[in-house]
Amino acid sequence: NNLEFMKGITQKLTFNKTKGDASMLEPTEIEDTGNEEIIDKPSEGNEENIDKPAEGNEENIDKPTEGDEEIIDKPSVGTQLIDEKNNIVLVVKDDGTLSVKYVFNRDLSNCICIIPETYKGMKVTSIENYAFREYKGLKSVIIPNTVTSIGVSAFSGCEALSSVTIGNGVLSIGKYAFRNCIGLKSVIIPDSVSSIGKQAFEYCSYIESVTIGNGVTSIEEK
Repeated sequence: NNLEFMKGITQKLTFNKTKGDASMLEPTEIEDTGNEEIIDKPSEGNEENIDKPAEGNEENIDKPTEGDEEIIDKPSVGTQLIDEKNNIVLVVKDDGTLSVKYVFNRDLSNCICIIPETYKGMKVTSIENYAFREYKGLKSVIIPNTVTSIGVSAFSGCEALSSVTIGNGVLSIGKYAFRNCIGLKSVIIPDSVSSIGKQAFEYCSYIESVTIGNGVTSIEEK
């Protein structure tokens, strides 16, 4: 009789499970239900961290590249800034703009210097006297449109200089600026230039062509 009773209980459980009646299931099976809502939920305490950047990196997203970012507290007049990429040192002028002061590393050869229009949020407006003088490793230089003046002897004696691009913002070229740049073969002086100092291109022995813009009104004599 006990055996028949147990068979009846087993049959009843099987029948109820087939019909989907969870009320007759054993306690362990009932406890397994009710977890469906937990799927894909973050662990306790981590709800607010989903898709957030790693700690400490929040402010680094979409920042400008090095050298172009603006300094909130701008440096004082006379402060020198190193642009190692272009091998130059710049100095802050009275008006808050920058001037190319001198070469950073004179041992660097085959230097292609692209003077930036801005550095650290400040405009580059001039090349100082003697800035590149007798720098033998300078191969090429590009002067941006923001520069208005090229100083005295700025590039004199740069014997390896074979290419120079003078920006459309340059107003004056100082005396002896490119003197003894024997590697130069051609020069284009833009229409923006109004004055050229004496002997600016003296001893450029291998120069083949010089194009002088329509804006030049004064070429200083010896």
